[in-house]
Amino acid sequence: MEEKNKKPAQKPQEITFEQLKQYYGELSQRYQQLAQRNEQLQQALENQELNYMSFYVSMLFKVMEHPEMYNEEFVNFAAKEIEDALRSFKAASVAEPEQKTEDKNVS
Repeated sequence: MEEKNKKPAQKPQEITFEQLKQYYGELSQRYQQLAQRNEQLQQALENQELNYMSFYVSMLFKVMEHPEMYNEEFVNFAAKEIEDALRSFKAASVAEPEQKTEDKNVS
């Protein structure tokens, strides 16, 4: 019974060069839109990460403004976190110009 219900395989319809060009144009346009959207999302994510780090470090500085309100271990932790954050920020700011230079050389 199953063999009777099977339809013969249809031969794929060939597309013309004009149709192929149209498909390519649509895909290319869609790719450009997605690439642009991806760039926007990456920028938004970087901004959000920067906002979080800014808030975090500012709160650590608040701890350092009133160390008498916290135990010594926490104050030491806050000081170390501030130091690490500033060092990593400095390292990132030095690495970015180098990366941009490398990106220009690749293009």
